[in-house]
Amino acid sequence: MAARHERDAHLPLKLIEELSLDGHGCTVRELMQRLGLEDTRTSERRIQRQLERLCDADVPRVERMPRPIDGDHPRVVRYRRVATSPSGGKLSRSKRLSNAIQARLVLDHLRPVLPFEFGATLTASLVEAQFEFERLRSARQVVWTDRVRVAPAGHPLKAPVIDPKVQQEVEKAIDRGVQLRLSYSRFPKPKPSDIVCDPLGLLFRPPVLYLIARNSKGEDRQFAMHRILTAESLSEPATLGDFDIDRCIQSGWADIAWSNEPVRVVVAANDTFARIWHGTWLGDDQTITPADD
Repeated sequence: MAARHERDAHLPLKLIEELSLDGHGCTVRELMQRLGLEDTRTSERRIQRQLERLCDADVPRVERMPRPIDGDHPRVVRYRRVATSPSGGKLSRSKRLSNAIQARLVLDHLRPVLPFEFGATLTASLVEAQFEFERLRSARQVVWTDRVRVAPAGHPLKAPVIDPKVQQEVEKAIDRGVQLRLSYSRFPKPKPSDIVCDPLGLLFRPPVLYLIARNSKGEDRQFAMHRILTAESLSEPATLGDFDIDRCIQSGWADIAWSNEPVRVVVAANDTFARIWHGTWLGDDQTITPADD
C-alpha cells in the first residue's frame, strides 16, 4: 500500500514531463506506452484520474484538447501541457524562484497535513519550476535553490508510513464533519482497538502526524496516524462543540506528557553544548552552572 502511495505521488510529474505544450498531445494509452505501464484497465483508470486532477486544479497544469485528430476514436480525449503562464510566455526568473521555493517549503515541511490531491498538484508546480531551472543551469547561471539547504538540528526520526486510504478517509471525515471508525494499534498490545470518535483536526509534530479526536466518553485524545490500521467515515454527524485547535495547542494539552508534575533534568555537557544552549534555551527556567571535572 505504501509503495502504491509513493508511486502515485510521482505520477503527475512523469505525466507533465511526457506531455508537450503544442502538437497533437497524447491519449491515455499513448502515455501508458511512454511510461512503460502494463496495458490494463487499472493502469488506464489511474492515468485518466491523474490527468483529470491536473486539468481541474485551481492552476491547471494540463488541458484537454478541443477535438481528437484523424484516426482517433470519436470519444478519445487528448491532453497537452499548459503553458507556464496564462499568456503563454515565460515566467520571470524571480517568479520561477518564488514558485519553486514556496512549493519546496510546503512539500518538505507540510506535506502530511495537505489534502492528498493538493499535494500532487503542488508537486506538479514544482516540476515546472525545475524545468526552468535546468535551463539556467545549462546557461551556467546561479540557481538559488541549489545553494540553500536546511539541516536538522539533531538526529531526525524517520517519518512513519501512513496508509493513504486511511489518510484520505480521515480527511474526508474532518471535512464533512462526520464521525470516524478506527482500528487502532496500541503497541505493544497485540490486538488493535476499535474506536468510534469525533474527528476534530490534525496536528503535525514532525515527523509524526496526529489525529485529534473526541472519544465516546467525551475525552479529547491524540491518535498517531501511522498506527491507524483502517478508517471509515460514518454518516453520523460529529460533535465538535467549541473545539479550537489553536487554543488546544497554546494550553499545552497537545504536548507529550505522562503526568502533570514538572520534570527536572540535570545534564552534564562540555563547553560546546553550553555555548549552544546559552543562546537557545531548552526551557524558561534553564540555568547553566560551571562544574568541576
